[in-house]
Amino acid sequence: MEAGLQQLGPTGMGLSMDVTLDPDTAHPNLVLSEDRKCVQHRDTRQHVPDTPERFDYCPCVLGSEGFTGGRRYWEVEVGDKTEWYVGVCRESVRRKGGITLSPGHGYWVVWLEDGGHEPCTSPWTPLPVRMHPRWVGVFLDYEGGEVSFYNVTNRSHLFTFTDTFSGTLRPFFSPGLNAGGTNVAPLTLCPLSHCALLAMVVTGPVPPSPLALTMDPVAMLVPGTELGLRLSQSQESCDP
Repeated sequence: MEAGLQQLGPTGMGLSMDVTLDPDTAHPNLVLSEDRKCVQHRDTRQHVPDTPERFDYCPCVLGSEGFTGGRRYWEVEVGDKTEWYVGVCRESVRRKGGITLSPGHGYWVVWLEDGGHEPCTSPWTPLPVRMHPRWVGVFLDYEGGEVSFYNVTNRSHLFTFTDTFSGTLRPFFSPGLNAGGTNVAPLTLCPLSHCALLAMVVTGPVPPSPLALTMDPVAMLVPGTELGLRLSQSQESCDP
């Protein structure tokens, strides 16, 4: 059977996930919709319990669902946002203070900032994306050790991380900062009925992306980096 994306019949539908957001993990500046499908960054810091599960520095939120095996697929509408982060992380990742987005720290993430799409690699290397994705598909093959990202807009492969997974993995999201209203649009999790690639699955080796993950992957969300400083400034402005 030819490698790549193949149309599935009804038996493939179980691979897709109706992912929802976990409010107990959401940073205080993130506002979730009532159906837990949308997340926005706001300037006002909400009064929520500072539990161990909650991100308290970087504007992140996890999906409610945890995976310990199998293959799963979901889609995220990113629209015209100027900054966003989408991927998978270990349930055991650090939630307090600055975080490091890298597989070594339990994060497999692709992101957009300043108009460029990048996997969390070191050095940060732009992906040559021909068409800006308005929807991003995430495919997790737990036993196969792969997290793949797809541009649903033109049905192309963006990038694949390869690793060995253990423990529980969860969907990871950040809408980025609202940037004075220029990035205020939410990240929206697509319901099953609206997923453009709902009945698609990787049935063989993933088509090679323009980049191979041959370097030590790392991207920083910590004070001292440009993004970390912006996060710090945002947090200070939200403190009572």
